[in-house]
Amino acid sequence: MKQHNILDVFAVACAIYRTNGNQVVRDNDKNIPTSKMLLVNHFTNTQLVAIADEDRAQAELCMSQLKYRVLMNQLTDRKQSDFVTEVCDLSAKTALSANKFGVAVWVPKVVAGMHAEEQQRLDIARVAATSQYQGRIGEKISLEFHPIRVKFVHEYGCFRHFGHDGKGNLIGFLNKKEISGTIAGKVKKQEISKFNNNGKVTYLNYVKEA
Repeated sequence: MKQHNILDVFAVACAIYRTNGNQVVRDNDKNIPTSKMLLVNHFTNTQLVAIADEDRAQAELCMSQLKYRVLMNQLTDRKQSDFVTEVCDLSAKTALSANKFGVAVWVPKVVAGMHAEEQQRLDIARVAATSQYQGRIGEKISLEFHPIRVKFVHEYGCFRHFGHDGKGNLIGFLNKKEISGTIAGKVKKQEISKFNNNGKVTYLNYVKEA
């Protein structure tokens, strides 16, 4: 099977991702070509994708980021999904065949997610340095919640919120929907979180938007 330069593949994947509004198109129910189909079409000269200088630059950044992630995973034993691992493994290659295009189209999105995660860690680290507990266990409190990291947890069927109160204090809670702004809840527990730069975190339950 024909091999294609890895950076050329990444550049086309970045161009496709950019022109699709920073999305990976996975199905064509709306008669829109999938991202993988566009990548295949380009390298079979069926339909060429317009590649800008920014796409080539982004391809280089993606390669560097993936290599860095692989190194950090080896040093810190960081856990990640099998799919992200598969994407990261592309950085060890110099060329790709079409049977890997379905993974390659995800490179820009996965790297964008890595950048977002890193920014979240930096934001949390800044707040963790000053964070103090709010209220007492069992006490009802209200505060202004500023989210840093919000993720849906399938196990609980709700969103895990983590952020701060705008005054340098870390706050965490679960809720059925994504919320921010003024909230009220009961203090569930308070602990120093080794997962969040050893910052003091106040965890709430029964949280409602005020």
